[in-house]
Parts: sequence; structure tokens; C-alpha cells
Amino acid sequence: MYEILFANPTVKAITTWCGIDGRWLNAPAGLLRKDNSLKPSYHSLVLD
Repeated sequence: MYEILFANPTVKAITTWCGIDGRWLNAPAGLLRKDNSLKPSYHSLVLD
């Protein structure tokens, strides 16, 4: 989804409300696992 959004030149930013898995409907949609370890998606989006 990030690729689609950032490919649009009118998109300037994306807001993520909670970056930890399981916080919304127990969905694994975060950038961090429940134990706060980093997921591969985190490394794809954030420069360490």
C-alpha cells in the first residue's frame, strides 16, 4: 500500500496510528511485532 500511496505525487505523508501488531482487531499490520522487535517492513520504510 505504501508503494501505491507514495507513487501518487499528491501524497505528501502517511499517518500510522499504531505501529505494533495486534493493536487493532488483532491484525498483524504493524511495523513492530508484539514483543517490539522490528519487522522487515520497518527496515523497508525507516532508515536506521
